[in-house]
Amino acid sequence: ASVASGANLQVTVLYQPTSVASSAGQIQITFDTGAPLAIGLQGAGIAPALVYELLDTNPPTSVAPGGTVPLPDTPVGQSSTAVIRIRNTGTANGIINSISLVGQGFQIINPPTLPQTLATNASLTLTIAFTPAQPGNLKGSLFINSDTLNLAGQGLGPQFSFSYVAGGNTVTLPGSNPSVVFSPVMVSQSGQVVFDVKN
Repeated sequence: ASVASGANLQVTVLYQPTSVASSAGQIQITFDTGAPLAIGLQGAGIAPALVYELLDTNPPTSVAPGGTVPLPDTPVGQSSTAVIRIRNTGTANGIINSISLVGQGFQIINPPTLPQTLATNASLTLTIAFTPAQPGNLKGSLFINSDTLNLAGQGLGPQFSFSYVAGGNTVTLPGSNPSVVFSPVMVSQSGQVVFDVKN
């Protein structure tokens, strides 16, 4: 390229970092005469980094995406909560576009208005309520952007199972309208089964 006296030549340099790290490079300009000119380039990649912390422990417990948030064992019909802090430990603003939850017995209390922008070191807290409607181990999932946190809680209460023994076999009674079946019994005689109620 020829550059007339008093004119200029513009060159655009594109920097596209692939990681959160410092980068170095160089532009070298060669002239018709004289030594080439080397111009150093420096840049740094920045990105948000969202971390999830359970605030019900001291110190707070980190939960990685795909990890499990345990909720306290809770009697059926009562509620317990867990508080999760979303913190941006990265070097750029992080945007939370979506928060959703699935799972019977789990609910977000006062969900935040979205989208939310978290500056570096800023945070947002979520309160998860666990209200089991039945006893047993219950599971749910909390989705934050593309990350998933598993939820786990145990409902406390009686859980009955019913069975009976007839002809040497144990028969478990299913459903809401179970029936006990007796073997045929001669008129005026009696038959019996052992009926078992288990908690």
